[in-house]
Amino acid sequence: MYIERPFKGDGGTTVATKNRGLKKVTMNLTESDVANTAYIREAMNTRNNAQAVSCALSFTSELTKLVKDGDELMVRRKNGTMERVLITGVSVS
Repeated sequence: MYIERPFKGDGGTTVATKNRGLKKVTMNLTESDVANTAYIREAMNTRNNAQAVSCALSFTSELTKLVKDGDELMVRRKNGTMERVLITGVSVS
């Protein structure tokens, strides 16, 4: 999974980063977790559950970094209204 993210103070230059290296982990998942994994696997067209979980972790990590850095997440709804997305448990650094 590649994520383009501008580095602070570089004038907006973006760089594609790729997660490298593998470490095997074992997880216990609830039925809800399994359903979420299946949804992410289909929506993001990943090869398997492990890749779906990896994508979800990368996505969540990047969003968390943005919020901790003081940025806000906004969603534009189909009708054009904007809403701020709050991630509970994440505090601004």
